Amino acid sequence: MSFYEKYILPRFLNCACAAEPITFQRKKVTPLAEGKVLEVGIGSGLNLPFYDKSKIIELWGIDPSKELNAMAKKVAKLYGTDHHELHISGFEIADVVEKMVEHHDMPFSDAANIPLYLL
Repeated sequence: MSFYEKYILPRFLNCACAAEPITFQRKKVTPLAEGKVLEVGIGSGLNLPFYDKSKIIELWGIDPSKELNAMAKKVAKLYGTDHHELHISGFEIADVVEKMVEHHDMPFSDAANIPLYLL
């Protein structure tokens, strides 16, 4: 992993995704989630402060970046959000897709099958 990927890119993504128009949308949509939540691409955890804890049974976050997962973990601790993280690299996804083909009896087109399979 390069210096850029480890130190610069995660902080840049956090800053870019925390822009006011995006945060405005997060505040509107995230509190509507309920039950068991799988956040694909949890990133640095920018959605975590906006979940309505009374509606969430379980919260899982998946992201290929260990650095972003670590940032999300800090945010979860800060806001008292109990979440579970799942890390998978881009290389592992290819193996997972190959295994999923064996478990499906027909082609699947929904990419949400990948994180659900991992759970």
